[in-house]
Amino acid sequence: MAALLAAIMAGAVAVARPFLADVPSAAAALSPAERQTAGALQRRLCLSDAETVRLLISNPSVLDLSLSGKIAPAIDTLQSTLQLDDRTLGKVVRASPQVLSLSVDQTLLPRLAALKARLQLSDGELSSLVVRFPRLLVLADGNVEAKMRALAGAPLRASDEQIRAIVLTFPQVVSLSVEANLQPSLAALREMLALEEDELRSLVLTLPNLLGLSVEGNLRPKLRFLSEALGWGASELRAGVMRCPSVLGASLEKSLRPNVELWKAHLAEGDELSSLAEVHGLRFLCCSFEKRTVPRMGSMRACGMPATALVTRLRLTDMAFEEWLVVQRLSGPKSERVARARGARASTS
Repeated sequence: MAALLAAIMAGAVAVARPFLADVPSAAAALSPAERQTAGALQRRLCLSDAETVRLLISNPSVLDLSLSGKIAPAIDTLQSTLQLDDRTLGKVVRASPQVLSLSVDQTLLPRLAALKARLQLSDGELSSLVVRFPRLLVLADGNVEAKMRALAGAPLRASDEQIRAIVLTFPQVVSLSVEANLQPSLAALREMLALEEDELRSLVLTLPNLLGLSVEGNLRPKLRFLSEALGWGASELRAGVMRCPSVLGASLEKSLRPNVELWKAHLAEGDELSSLAEVHGLRFLCCSFEKRTVPRMGSMRACGMPATALVTRLRLTDMAFEEWLVVQRLSGPKSERVARARGARASTS
């Protein structure tokens, strides 16, 4: 098997026919049983050649499992319990092939039942959760429960309903280390923003993936940059983040920094970026720099309009923005509109 997979990875075996169904025998290092298992997996899970190769490379021990005793029962149980179509079933197994080795009666079904009961999930919610994060299936029950206990304890003290909301929004939270991720992230957020317990909880509930971000590599540099760029002290920064938590999820280098630099370059004399942020919040600094801020800023300038007029229009859809822009082009820059209005009044007096 190792020789075959190495050959495929090197491009020596490239076929358009079903994977392993008719590979030249000189290249194949699989036993007849292994070839049968691999071919059955590909057909059952609707996998392409490349997807089958990746599955076997990531978890070659799959070919050691009994097709009828392990693989087929696990696949059938997953599909029937979670009501998955063949293609979605294939995505789940590709993402977490270790599930094929689990005992259906002793591990897989009890694990799904425990997760459903612990989070009070409907059948649809359970299915959606597993599809979005298939690793849930292979995480030990005690491991998952430990993460939920950490969320329920200090400093977050989330209720069962709040834990449910966090996991449904960010299921990866149950794979994070309590000591290396959850506790340091919660403590750092509270310290950096001087948050009360209820404020910390509100922030996490609004943006649960904060718990997966590096404190020193992501959160702290981002907050330091905003403080320096806007000239904000601790209280202003805290208020700004609580008003727009999504700023903590925005990329510093791809969004926040280039947006700040662009806005500072185009603001008219007397306009301050910090004032705009205080009035309108930080959301306009989180927009996609290349896809939204740059082209819309260019369109505004072409119409002779001040950059500040863009702040409240960045959230418009492309169609709505273009419609609004057409009206501005037809009516001309504000100075011209004012002049025309004054001229009209003068002519009638």
